[in-house]
Amino acid sequence: MLLLKKILYIAATVLTWALYLLALTSGYGGFIDPEVTVIPGILTLVFLPLFVLTLIPAALWLIFRRRRPIALAGIAVVVLLLYPFFTVSPLSFPSGPKPGEKVLKVLTYNVHHFARSAKDSTRTEIVDYLLRSDADVICLQEACVFTYFRYPPETTHPMFSHELGRKYPYMRWGTDNEMAILSRYPLSWEGPLAKIHDQCAVAAEVQVEPGKSVTVFCVHFPSYRLSDDEKGVVTQLDRGFDGMKKSAREMKRSILGKLKRAALARASFAAGIDSVASLIPGRQIVCGDFNDVPLSYTWRLFNSSGFRDAYVDAGNGPMYTFNAFHMLFHIDQILYRGDMRAVSVEKGRLKASDHYPVSATLVIR
Repeated sequence: MLLLKKILYIAATVLTWALYLLALTSGYGGFIDPEVTVIPGILTLVFLPLFVLTLIPAALWLIFRRRRPIALAGIAVVVLLLYPFFTVSPLSFPSGPKPGEKVLKVLTYNVHHFARSAKDSTRTEIVDYLLRSDADVICLQEACVFTYFRYPPETTHPMFSHELGRKYPYMRWGTDNEMAILSRYPLSWEGPLAKIHDQCAVAAEVQVEPGKSVTVFCVHFPSYRLSDDEKGVVTQLDRGFDGMKKSAREMKRSILGKLKRAALARASFAAGIDSVASLIPGRQIVCGDFNDVPLSYTWRLFNSSGFRDAYVDAGNGPMYTFNAFHMLFHIDQILYRGDMRAVSVEKGRLKASDHYPVSATLVIR
């Protein structure tokens, strides 16, 4: 009996230290360049489950072995994890706009080529939602519709030229109409912005009113491009130790290479956007489908350049914006910097795409 207790004690100790290490790696993995290793970046996807799991042994060791180093380490680990926890699950109480302050509402939405929602050739649930959103600027990813509605590449679907066109008369489209910025206010794209109009990004300066403009970057960073079976493996990451072990085995076979290539591509694209943004003064917004979560390397790259996360500043609790394959991740972001502040963030409930729409209301000072 004593031997069994000793074995169980040693096993519990080893598993606890391993969990502490995993949780810390997931919380701060975004500081590690994917060129070095992609594993910490992968773990950022499952920070919240790991954080919750860490609380359990930390509390048990504190109750039953409070003077042991492992109990004290548990307290230190939990304290260190509070920063990433309140990044992915913020608690904010932003004040609303003051009288006379200019407000800009920005909406980002990966519409998945309108593939799930077409009612007829000129009307979709997504367009209905966009018309009701009351957004000032709409940033769309995967907005190309001719693939599904049989429109030639050189034309735009009638819904953009009619209903949305009346409400948002100013538009800028990326290559093959994959990316779009729709605006109530005049748009311009001179200088460095003129070069950003491809399948992964489009940018424009929004002239909100005389003397007040905002540069908007609508982005769609590369995805992991996993097959359906491979996506099923990734979802096992947040399903306990058995799921993690299964995922680890499968990742060694084929998935890890894809994850690393995608992480490196996102880092490269993000660095390119950040370098262009650094050439442009004034207020800036970078929003869209990052295919990456808060705490990730891509997210931290912008954060280190002075961009703030609208959800961190004005949101509450955890949020997920991707809704397919049970991969409930927060991968659609709205970041900003300059003389602005976020006063609210809202996730739409429309399930007409594999993403949910996300909007942020910002006060322009």
